[in-house]
Amino acid sequence: MGMGLAMASQKTNSETLKLDLLHVMNQPTRRKVLEILSKSKGPLYIKEIAIEIRASERNTSFHLLKLAEKELVDGEFKPIDSEGGRAGKFYTLNPKRRPLVERVLSV
Repeated sequence: MGMGLAMASQKTNSETLKLDLLHVMNQPTRRKVLEILSKSKGPLYIKEIAIEIRASERNTSFHLLKLAEKELVDGEFKPIDSEGGRAGKFYTLNPKRRPLVERVLSV
């Protein structure tokens, strides 16, 4: 019986994730962010993403936060300048979610 509950819970979590992703994809700015990150060869700094989607860094930051809350993107602080004095957050698609995100983006 415990196994049945675990499988039901997994199915529910998977369905919730898909619904969350569909909800996110209905928001044009978040969809653009996911498209850019899916095509990127590496992590992107928030300013780079903002330029690509033609939005302010503040607006971009808000949308990245919402995507991170749904575990669709990962952010990591790294040095911005060559001296290593300033750090900024660089974003990538969450590797666990990449296949699902790319499948939804292709529709």
